[in-house]
Amino acid sequence: MDETVIEPFLTEGQTRVASLIHLATVPLSIWGSGSIIRAIWTDRKVKMRRVYQRLMLGLSIMDFISSVSLVVTMPWLAPAELGNELVFQAYGNFTTCAISAFFYNFMQGAACYSGCLAILFLSQVRYEVGERKFAHRAEPFFHAISILVPVASGTIGAVTGQLNPNTGIPGLCYIQEYPVGCTENEDIPCIRGELAKDSSRLFGMVTVAGFVVILIAMLLILCKVWATEKRIKKYGQGTQRGMIRTRQTGRQALMYIGA
Repeated sequence: MDETVIEPFLTEGQTRVASLIHLATVPLSIWGSGSIIRAIWTDRKVKMRRVYQRLMLGLSIMDFISSVSLVVTMPWLAPAELGNELVFQAYGNFTTCAISAFFYNFMQGAACYSGCLAILFLSQVRYEVGERKFAHRAEPFFHAISILVPVASGTIGAVTGQLNPNTGIPGLCYIQEYPVGCTENEDIPCIRGELAKDSSRLFGMVTVAGFVVILIAMLLILCKVWATEKRIKKYGQGTQRGMIRTRQTGRQALMYIGA
């Protein structure tokens, strides 16, 4: 069988910059998530009583794992056989590449938790669902789906050989056929990840669904706040203090969701 040759998308100098540029931004994400985890955990006896604090902790843990995986594993765990022309400072193999991609995939869990937070605030602000009721009926399911999605999808991707080097982003290992373009070009035989295109679309739908849920929740919360203000102004129900409190509640919910 002829040796498969992968043409580099970038020059070797550009590959070095692209492979290491994440080091300038990813630490900010690690610092932010780590700070939230520390703030909640150090006062866990009080803060862990609240549903949104528990969901925020889950989101921060998922983001922390995904971000740390980039610093610790990218680009060093990418297959060394790719060479410096494709990935600068790659010392790994396809197994280490799959491990790197597995932990990076925890960003899917962060997207799920973001959607869960949006649903939490929507239920409290618009539908006035009590926190205890929400904790018993919805929270366990939210934690389960937010953990199972990244773990199950990452495991399936690793077992089926769909987690491979992404030559479009040097050093990143994620859902990708190998060599890149083999599923569309009959002249390039696929070595791994023949189903990567379909999996990539499916995983992308999870992320998109999370953002759609967030957007819809934000709009419904805004509508609720506006409707409450109109009712207070029209019928004189409540006081000016009540109107301010309604605005503050809605603004706080939108800030949490938007973050």
